Amino acid sequence: DDLPKTSPWLLFQAPSPYNSNFIQKLKKKTNCRVVGFSGWAKDLESFKHRSGADAAFMISDHSDYNKLLELAKACSPEKIFTIFGNAKKLAKDLQKEGLNALPLSSGQATLENYF
Repeated sequence: DDLPKTSPWLLFQAPSPYNSNFIQKLKKKTNCRVVGFSGWAKDLESFKHRSGADAAFMISDHSDYNKLLELAKACSPEKIFTIFGNAKKLAKDLQKEGLNALPLSSGQATLENYF
């Protein structure tokens, strides 16, 4: 199992009405904290309620590649799961930076498969 064994831990998740139930299940099972990034976070309390986030920042959730690398290095996470876009390349580049990154399996739609 690749999930962190200790808690609390953070999940950086793009907001979606489709993942709210998953987020609640994940929070209950793992004691993670969810941080949301979106322009929709302008209405902070509404955004947190709709997305299941514990905290939110009003910035675009459409990051460019270099900014994703920069954010990951600045946070020094224990484990990174990559998905969407070129997940394998991003994980490989993060590994080159000394970070423990893993692309999610081909055809895997959500992190739920790890729980």
